Amino acid sequence: MTANTADSVSKRDTRQIDFNDVLVTALKIPGVKIDRESFLREQFRTKPLESVNDILASGPVDAGISQAELRAIASRIVDTATLQSSGMSFLTGLPGGLTMAATIPADIAQFYAMDLRMAQQIAYLYGEPDLFQNGLPDDGRVRNQLTVFCGVMFGVSGATSLARAATAKIAKQMMSTLPKKALTKTLYFRLIKSIAKVLGIKMTKQVFARGVSKFVPLLGGAISGGMTFAMMRPMGNRLIDALEEAHFAYTEESLKADLSDLESLAVDGPRYKA
Repeated sequence: MTANTADSVSKRDTRQIDFNDVLVTALKIPGVKIDRESFLREQFRTKPLESVNDILASGPVDAGISQAELRAIASRIVDTATLQSSGMSFLTGLPGGLTMAATIPADIAQFYAMDLRMAQQIAYLYGEPDLFQNGLPDDGRVRNQLTVFCGVMFGVSGATSLARAATAKIAKQMMSTLPKKALTKTLYFRLIKSIAKVLGIKMTKQVFARGVSKFVPLLGGAISGGMTFAMMRPMGNRLIDALEEAHFAYTEESLKADLSDLESLAVDGPRYKA
C-alpha cells in the first residue's frame, strides 16, 4: 500500500460516522422496516386464529407462547439473516441512489440494514410493541430502541443491562419502588447517546478496515463476506439472550444489578467489547 493510499484511508478513518444518521438512512431502505402484524402472523400461521389475535394484541410472551418455542423461532430468524447477509442487497431502492455508500461502503451499509431487520424481528417476537405506530421512520422513540438493540448485538457494555431494565415487565412494575436506583429519563437518554457514540466509533473502524482490505488483491471480498457471516449469528444470539432473560428469568436482584451497572456506566461511559 503506497504512502498516498495509506494517507487517504487514514483521513477517512478520522471522520467519525454518526450512528444516528446511518440508522435513519438505513430505515428508509425498502425492506428494512418490519411490519409487526405481518411478521407475527407469518411466524404463528399454524396457530388457531384466536391465539394469533392474542399474540397480535399482547405479544407472544403474554399470549402464552413458551420460551422454548420462541427460542426456536428466534434462532431460525438469526440463521436466515446470517445466510442472507452476504447475498441480499437492500440498497437498490435507496432514495437518492447509493448516497449512503458515500459515508460507508455498500457492503457495510447492507450489513447494518440486515442487523436492523433482525433486531426488529427478535424484538417483536419477545413482545415489543409496534416500533412504527407513530409513523415516521426517524421518530426519536424508534431510534432510541433500535440503538439499544444494536448496542446489545454489538456487545456495547451496558446495552444489555439497559435493554433488560427497559423491557422486562417486572422492571416496569418495580421502578417506582426503587427511588435510589431508578432508570430515569435523564439516565436513559444519556446512556443511549453514549451507546450511539460507541457504535459510531465501531463503524468508523469497520470502514477503515474495509478500505484497507481493498488493497489486498482477491482477498477483500472474501474477508468482508467471511466477517459478516461470522458476526451475524453471535450478534443475533446476544439480543435473543437479553430479551429472553428479560421476559423469562428476570428478578428483583437482576434489576438492582442492572441499575447499578447503568449508574456506573453513566459516569464512565459504555465501551465496545472488541
